[in-house]
Amino acid sequence: MKIKILLVLITLILSISQATASEVTIELSLDKENYKVGETIQVTINVESNKSKSVSGDIIIYEVITEKKIRQYLTLFQTVSCMECAAAGGVESVDMPFQGTYSRQMNDLGRYYVVANFGGIEKKVFFSVSADKEGVNETEDLMENETIANETTNETIEEYNQTGNITEIQRENIKMQN
Repeated sequence: MKIKILLVLITLILSISQATASEVTIELSLDKENYKVGETIQVTINVESNKSKSVSGDIIIYEVITEKKIRQYLTLFQTVSCMECAAAGGVESVDMPFQGTYSRQMNDLGRYYVVANFGGIEKKVFFSVSADKEGVNETEDLMENETIANETTNETIEEYNQTGNITEIQRENIKMQN
């Protein structure tokens, strides 16, 4: 009997949370997907709620470091969670519908995405920032740097093989290259 009551309560809670989540719709867009260093991105958001007059949330840019590693790059907009913070100039929640455009000059190469999270609903849009050099391919630049790094390592190893002695700096260079 207790198990049946517990299952009914869990089902009720899940259905309420799903109904709450579907009350908010988010439209998130960028003016384009690929930017050059120094260009300004334009992030446009439109949030609507069927029942709530206000919703809390944020808009954050994340940098993709590797396939499994990201870091928070910049917060474009964020509501605060406490009344005291709101009184100090923060916004506790936004009235519905909420619309806005946020701009940011991008000066760092890389892959990024913007996440908008309002009322428990999340939308994500990806973009990239590439070099501003004409006729130069970033991949070629990386390959040239890797070649130089490998040549340095090989020279250091050859020096060691010829003299039989290795300095602490050379040892560190070998560790860093491997």
